[in-house]
Amino acid sequence: MKILVETVKQFQDFSFVKSHKTDLYQLIFYRFASAFSKEQKGQFITPLPLIDFLVEIVNPRNGETVIDPTVGIADFLSVSYVNSNSKLDDNNIYGIDNDEQMIMLAQLNMLLNGDGNAKLYHISDKGSITHKISIKNEPVELIPDLHNKGNWDNWRDDTKLMKFDVVLTNPPFGEDRKWEPKTIEEKKLAELYELWHIARYGNWIDLGLVFLENAYRILKENGRLGIVLSNSIASIARWEKARNWLIDKMRIVALFDLPQMFLQIQG
Repeated sequence: MKILVETVKQFQDFSFVKSHKTDLYQLIFYRFASAFSKEQKGQFITPLPLIDFLVEIVNPRNGETVIDPTVGIADFLSVSYVNSNSKLDDNNIYGIDNDEQMIMLAQLNMLLNGDGNAKLYHISDKGSITHKISIKNEPVELIPDLHNKGNWDNWRDDTKLMKFDVVLTNPPFGEDRKWEPKTIEEKKLAELYELWHIARYGNWIDLGLVFLENAYRILKENGRLGIVLSNSIASIARWEKARNWLIDKMRIVALFDLPQMFLQIQG
């Protein structure tokens, strides 16, 4: 109920007449969701100019599958859909988040932008770190004994994971979001990722690297990835092994360095 009341307060001064499939929905929803996220969740929404920029470069096209594995309020997905002039099949749009209220906001965002079929999944705790989407459109949980070091296609049954044409995401990253497993169970989860074995620093790893590997492993061959990461991953000696891993796995088309001032002003 609280989220509904907050929605009404934020939207009551705007008219949506003749605004279908324009950027009005996106701007107003961004204003509302950003305020809600900062106040209630301590989360920060990706700046809209950055979203537009990445979507334009990666350019999801009709017939392609698109996922944001840290979907938040689904701005990457909604902008992709709107920019395609609704030619992007909304049955091919996917998102995962570990916050149920963010998924509720994401569903509202997609509906406001004309989509009613995107598959948005709430997976508590670790979210898409531990869960992937099967070809049956169901979330499936990775099994440490089977899927160590990125061996995620090894299943005892007929499970097959979906591979996506496009991944667009702004995951948690930076030393303040580092992943430092405290228990045997958490360490086994970290060991699902090859980068944990070859690039961790002591007993922790930047979460951005975990989501980078995740994006790589859920991409189709010749798929396209747009991701926002800490500048340190691309520059400091600590993550050199991770960069070598990435260069070996993917073709890097472009890197864009955004000044901190941009993020502060836009965020």
